[in-house]
Amino acid sequence: MEKKNKIFIVFIVVVIIVAVLAGYYSLAHYKNYKYYDDYRLQAYNGQKVSDLFTEVSNSSNNKSTNISKWYENYPDFLNKLDEVKTVENTRKYYIREMMYYSTSDQQKKYATMLSNESDLIIAYTNLYEDLLNAEYNNNTSKINTIEFNGTIEAIKANDNQRGDLRAKNPEFAKLLSQQVESITNNTNI
Repeated sequence: MEKKNKIFIVFIVVVIIVAVLAGYYSLAHYKNYKYYDDYRLQAYNGQKVSDLFTEVSNSSNNKSTNISKWYENYPDFLNKLDEVKTVENTRKYYIREMMYYSTSDQQKKYATMLSNESDLIIAYTNLYEDLLNAEYNNNTSKINTIEFNGTIEAIKANDNQRGDLRAKNPEFAKLLSQQVESITNNTNI
């Protein structure tokens, strides 16, 4: 009877160890999946921000050719910039999720760089709104071009740092690219 109890206890211990290891690896797999899924979602929102900015920029840059149309469209410019901020805040949510689900230092560092970029984009949006307001009120002396250009340079520098990080690990870059491809192919959104 005692031998059967020892075998049963060993069996239970083995089952528990296997269950714990399986759970650990399943959790790691899930976190890795969530990281890349959140990357895909933040990239999708990042593309929406870029499209909205392009739309506002193209429309607002024609003031010299059609002043009355520019003033007529001014409220639309501000609405689009508000939409940029809303979409960028959604993107920031997915970036925070990426930080939470990161399983490596590289993933966490990349998500931190994305978070910094998101903060810079919101700052740039606010500066762009100030620029439009100054133009609308014919008071361009209030435009802080140093801060405006500095924000643009900071965005470029951050983008270069992310490129360097991707270049250091081609497998990581490949996984990120696959997520972006799913967006451009309109799959899994």
